[in-house]
Amino acid sequence: MLQYIKPYRIYAVMTIAFMIGEVLVDLYQPRLMESIVNEGVLGLNHGGVPDLPLVA
Repeated sequence: MLQYIKPYRIYAVMTIAFMIGEVLVDLYQPRLMESIVNEGVLGLNHGGVPDLPLVA
């Protein structure tokens, strides 16, 4: 059975790596959205002046 699975080892490793990458991006997304809303829309770090190029 192992001889049939052996050619697909690289695909199994790639699958795990891509899934880890997907999880990391999913975890980073709320921080990115927070930055867009707080700085770009509300302008909290700029005295209430929105930074619209950050949003676009």
